[in-house]
Amino acid sequence: MPNLQLACTGAPGIAAAIHFQGRDANGQPAPVFGTATIDDYASAFVTYLGSDGFQVVPKIAIAPGQPPKTVTVTLSPVDSASQEPLPPVLWSTDLVGAAQVAVAVVVTNGPVAVSDSGATDPGSATVSFSLA
Repeated sequence: MPNLQLACTGAPGIAAAIHFQGRDANGQPAPVFGTATIDDYASAFVTYLGSDGFQVVPKIAIAPGQPPKTVTVTLSPVDSASQEPLPPVLWSTDLVGAAQVAVAVVVTNGPVAVSDSGATDPGSATVSFSLA
């Protein structure tokens, strides 16, 4: 899953939230326990809210123009029935300044082949663009 980008302005209450659930091979809910560990505790903390919900709460503010910081939570689940460890689950969040929140670029048409191009060679391997 792509990283959520969380604008860390220092305002209270900002957090990244996610819910997980253990499921058996038939897709039915199954009890799982374990630990959740964040890799950069100086920048953010992880908390378990119960009801399968977790939050990453930033401890820092990031000014516009500062590089983003990525924090990763590792869930280390254990199957309650067998007591066997399950594969870890990673959840990453990008902590960014307010002006750095991502804009997605999506395909709105094409790709298609055309036979009526009137384009001329720009004389460079790189061209500038502006999408709206």
